[in-house]
Amino acid sequence: MTDAQSRAEREIEQAVLLDTVKAAVKEAFVEVRALDSATHNQHHDWLRARIAKEQERTQFWAELRRRTFPYIVWGLLSTAAAWAWAYITKHWS
Repeated sequence: MTDAQSRAEREIEQAVLLDTVKAAVKEAFVEVRALDSATHNQHHDWLRARIAKEQERTQFWAELRRRTFPYIVWGLLSTAAAWAWAYITKHWS
């Protein structure tokens, strides 16, 4: 047998093996995809509900930060002013 013949035989064996693997993978995918359309739609509905819930949660926290930030700033400024006033009245009188 020549080198070219043995190489051709190996290529044929590899092609047959590749076809066998492809067929096995296709068969496995068919078995796994045994999900009916109703269940598939239920999964999509659940995902939509989950996305909507996450968006509501994000909006809630954004709104809470927007509403509370001014009060936090006022609180910090008031605290600093109270400490300054206490320091001034205690040490400068």
